Amino acid sequence: MKRLYRSSQVAVLALLICGSVVAQTQATPARTVALTVDDLPLAVVGNDQAPGELVEAQRVNAAILKTLLAHHTTAIGFVNEVKVNVTNERDARSHILRDWLQAGMELGNHTYSHSALSDVGVNKYEDDFIRGTPITSAEMKAAGESERYFRYPYLDTGKDKSERDAVVAFYTSRGFINAPVTVQNQDWMFNAAYSDAVAKHDTSAQQHIVDTYLQHTRDVLAHAEDLSRQSFGREIAQVMLLHADALNADHLDEVLSVFEERGYRFIPLQAALQDHAYDTRDEYVGADGISWLDRWQIALGRNFHPSEPEPPKWVQDEYRRITGRAP
Repeated sequence: MKRLYRSSQVAVLALLICGSVVAQTQATPARTVALTVDDLPLAVVGNDQAPGELVEAQRVNAAILKTLLAHHTTAIGFVNEVKVNVTNERDARSHILRDWLQAGMELGNHTYSHSALSDVGVNKYEDDFIRGTPITSAEMKAAGESERYFRYPYLDTGKDKSERDAVVAFYTSRGFINAPVTVQNQDWMFNAAYSDAVAKHDTSAQQHIVDTYLQHTRDVLAHAEDLSRQSFGREIAQVMLLHADALNADHLDEVLSVFEERGYRFIPLQAALQDHAYDTRDEYVGADGISWLDRWQIALGRNFHPSEPEPPKWVQDEYRRITGRAP
């Protein structure tokens, strides 16, 4: 009789534990993120049009691709063809794009010269878009694919409604889809400080910058998760903006581990955009490259104020000192 009683206790305990596990599983959001990498083949500190050294571009892309594959994820790289169309290096630089496709990744248009719509106006911008697609499209066609995504440089979608609407009509008429961004960790700013520390062989400064970079990544993820819940009552599929730079070549593994520690599963951009949150209208007008989660506040009838966490002041100051540009 005691044995039967104990068996019943064990069964009840097992059911309670199982129920608790199920409840915890149901309470944990299913987090997903699409990874996007801008400024291929190489993001150069302080000069968004410069191609950089070929050997560094090859190193950076090989390292990023190796890390992406190690984490069993795909990504899309957005290309500035001014950085590919370099005298005596065009074939070698095109091969970098080929490496992305052979690794199972995708490529997209980021304009030819990384121009800002608010600066150059609609006509020049459209010309830059068209000029920025021949090499990438040819590589994708050779791989049996076609180019379909576009990313605004600086996330600048125009200084007024007429500019914004004209460019949207332009690229959609050519079959391109905008690649929005919901998470950005300002890696370009950290990369300036990191590259400077590497050049000085200052390993202590490098580690401090990387540690701060990873914490900032955690902060912007937490913010995007919270704003998603406030806006849509759930956590949406996120789209992460990164850059093809030295910092990510050396430390993308730690960045992706931050995502994994928070329970994220990596998905293609196409899958992320199937989330109905991306059906929300973008009514934002202005040159400032804020995330789509912030932009959507207007369409959702909420108080609009860009609220993404900023890097620490010392990182911004280092960027300004190194580049001579405001962050």
